[in-house]
Amino acid sequence: MKTNLTDGARQAIRSYIISLVAIPGVAVAVMMFFLGYFIKDVAATKAYNDAFKEQLKEFTNLRVQASAAQMSASDAKDEANDAKDDAKKAKDDAENAVASMQKSQETANSYLDHIQELTKSDKLKDEVSLRLSNNPTFLNQLQNPLTERITVLEADYRRLRKR
Repeated sequence: MKTNLTDGARQAIRSYIISLVAIPGVAVAVMMFFLGYFIKDVAATKAYNDAFKEQLKEFTNLRVQASAAQMSASDAKDEANDAKDDAKKAKDDAENAVASMQKSQETANSYLDHIQELTKSDKLKDEVSLRLSNNPTFLNQLQNPLTERITVLEADYRRLRKR
C-alpha cells in the first residue's frame, strides 16, 4: 500500500519524528556525556585515594621501622659506651687488686684462696706462689700484726666480689 503524501505532510512527519527521537536523543547523549565524565572523575579520585592510602601505609611502616632501627642503634651505642666504661673500671679495679696483692704478701695463703675464687686461673696462682716462695722476707712479714691486714683484705675481697 502506497500512499501519496504531500511535501508538507512529509515535512510534518519528519519534524514530528525529529522532535520525538532526535532532540531527546541529543539531550540524553549530552546528559550521558556529563554523567560519564562525572563518574570517570569520581572513579579516578577514588583510585588516586586508594593508591595514596596504600603508599601512605607502606611509607608509615617504613618510617616506623627506620625509627625503631635508629632507636636500636642508639641503644646499642649507649650499651657499648656503658660496656666500655665498665671495662675501664674493671681494668682499674684489677690494677688496684694487683697492687694490693703485691703490698700484702704477708697474707698470701688467705689471699691465694680469694684469688682462686675470683680468677679461677691456675697460671695466676702458680705465678703468685712462685713469687712468694722466692721472697726472702715473706716469713718475716707474716709475723707482723695480722688482724689489721686480714680486716683490710676481707673488705677488699667483699668489694671485689660485688663487682
